[in-house]
Amino acid sequence: MKTSRLIIPPALMVYIIVIYVVLYSCISALNLITFPYNLMGLVIALWGFKMMRKAQKLFRKHQTTYKYDKSTTLITEGPYSQSRNPMYVAMIYILIGLAVFSQNVLSFFFPIIFWAVNHFFNIPQEERWMEETFGSVYRTYKKKVRRWW
Repeated sequence: MKTSRLIIPPALMVYIIVIYVVLYSCISALNLITFPYNLMGLVIALWGFKMMRKAQKLFRKHQTTYKYDKSTTLITEGPYSQSRNPMYVAMIYILIGLAVFSQNVLSFFFPIIFWAVNHFFNIPQEERWMEETFGSVYRTYKKKVRRWW
């Protein structure tokens, strides 16, 4: 039987990582990206928010949800034609942008940790749910579209 529980919910993980990024930005000895170069991080984070917004609009357009146990439509257009996980890609852009903006070198570990947890734990579970729900249509989509970028 399918459950909707992931190892670590992605949104919770993002909030925790944002807190750590802010905390580590207070350790000034490790702040290696100087002003005004750190402002490039805001551009990167805003790009991530824009990507996430595009993906969310498609959920509304197709009247489906991001919860895999309740999905009614397999979205394959827009950012989903380039990546099977554009929401996670967007979150990684946001975390990289925040790391650059925080100036602190330790902040760059968090996007890597976020990627690893999702790549090895959450996404495989989600892909099993998608195969159960959409069968061969999802398997064909999976062969055509990359997991990440």
